[in-house]
Amino acid sequence: MTVFKRFIEQNYFLIFVFALIFLFKIVMLPYWKICGDSIYYILSYKLFLNNADAMPFTQNFYMANLLGHVFLSVWNENELLGLRFLQVCSDTIMLLGLCLLYKNIMTNKILMLSLLIPVVCFYDRQMEFYYDSLSVTFAVWILYFFVKGFEKDSYKKIAISGFLVGINIFVRTPNVVYLGLGFLLVLFCFFCKKSIRKHLLAFFYGTLVGVFAVIVLMLSLGHLGAYMVGLKSLAGVAEAGAESHNMAAMIMVVLYFLKMTVIYGGALGLFWVLLRFIDVRFKSYSNWQRILSVVLVFFLGASVFFLFYGVRWIVFLYSVHVLALLCYLYRNRDLKSAFACLSIIYMIFVIPLGSDMYLETVGYYALYLSTPLVVYVIVNEIRRYNLMSAKLFCLLFFLLFVYRVGDNIQNTVSGKQYEIDNKTIGGIKITKEQFKQYSELNTISQYIDKDKCLAVPSTSDLYIVNSASVSPFVLRVRNWHSADRVYNEMQKAYVRNKQLPIVIVEHYSSDAENSELRFVKSYNDSYYLVYKSEAYSVYKPVKGK
Repeated sequence: MTVFKRFIEQNYFLIFVFALIFLFKIVMLPYWKICGDSIYYILSYKLFLNNADAMPFTQNFYMANLLGHVFLSVWNENELLGLRFLQVCSDTIMLLGLCLLYKNIMTNKILMLSLLIPVVCFYDRQMEFYYDSLSVTFAVWILYFFVKGFEKDSYKKIAISGFLVGINIFVRTPNVVYLGLGFLLVLFCFFCKKSIRKHLLAFFYGTLVGVFAVIVLMLSLGHLGAYMVGLKSLAGVAEAGAESHNMAAMIMVVLYFLKMTVIYGGALGLFWVLLRFIDVRFKSYSNWQRILSVVLVFFLGASVFFLFYGVRWIVFLYSVHVLALLCYLYRNRDLKSAFACLSIIYMIFVIPLGSDMYLETVGYYALYLSTPLVVYVIVNEIRRYNLMSAKLFCLLFFLLFVYRVGDNIQNTVSGKQYEIDNKTIGGIKITKEQFKQYSELNTISQYIDKDKCLAVPSTSDLYIVNSASVSPFVLRVRNWHSADRVYNEMQKAYVRNKQLPIVIVEHYSSDAENSELRFVKSYNDSYYLVYKSEAYSVYKPVKGK
């Protein structure tokens, strides 16, 4: 009891902020937006054990699916709300890892401030438990054991880091790029005159054990065949020219974001140098003269901003983070600090690889890794120079931060006064327009036969599949795939299953683009219309078809 009491006394502020973060997220759970993929995650977790043919692509997120499946087998009411609660738990584990990673570098107050910033700023991007956010939780703990293992020459910690990398590959297949940490290990072992062979073997042996453990789990559950089907499906998507996830398109997106981060980061770096120059060069000036000079530089900064107007917010954030991390690297020139800093830079750029929009999708989550160090650098730079310009800059940032937080909360909560009472989205607050949409989807569910599989046009319409407890015909939808690919997958599913599905058609797309309507027309004599509104039509196959 004495040890526990001492821990509470030494970390009361940390515990208070953790409790505040957890409470804030719990209160906001019902108000997060229902994104297009929300119901897709539920179906992925519920069906991946017994419906690999309908959803081969989801097998590439095996560990996320398995954890989600186990959770939903226990929490079977208000499923979306439950997955959001699971996400809060995953985030809490991630924040705990960040505390352990940075606790010897900065005080608890700076650390907690640095964790509050992304939690509050990015809270509206939080969603239900899924593979990208789980990957980042793994990444934090991988980085913790990797950095601490190198600092303390602990082969055990490095092996644990590798073990987590091996498991994380099955959370999301593109996470194989985390193996690039081995290059940093070789480089710094060489400069520090440590055993390259022993460190590298510990890392890769740990990775092999992690991979082997998951494969044994797959074999014991009979899932390895479905996983291999998923890998083939992933390769097909990467090659398809019209897909959002095709390899060529993703490479171009990565190059664009990297180019803009370098350009914008250079402009911000120049802006910071000018601020410092004013403070140092004009120390003999009166305060009003110095403030006037700072205002002039802010006008210059605004000019730079508008020069790159249209650059995404995430590019600005990455530019600031990279500049701050490089500043930390410059101030702390020992090899251990450089190893930690470069490992963080490497991770924040490779974590989003494999997402169709690169930084725009997973980048916000990845910045959790670097935010504590960035805040620490900014605070230290202000203390070091006592810069008036920096203080004014931070004051402006604080005011913008408060405004953004209030605006985000208002926009997130505003108008959400309705609920749909069912197992899928029960307990979630929605707008009047969403209430009308989901009420119509409930009406459509009455036309769905339990023994028939269902073809839907978009991820949001998967709500009907889940609510009606029917099997999806295919989980290829136009949110991610071209209309031609969806149509071809539907034809393959028909050949495979020898059964026509009930088909839902949305009216916003033209006949030429509507893969579901094309499919119905291909078997025109075998379908009849049972429901039609401004938004949807429902076609059922003639009995016996």
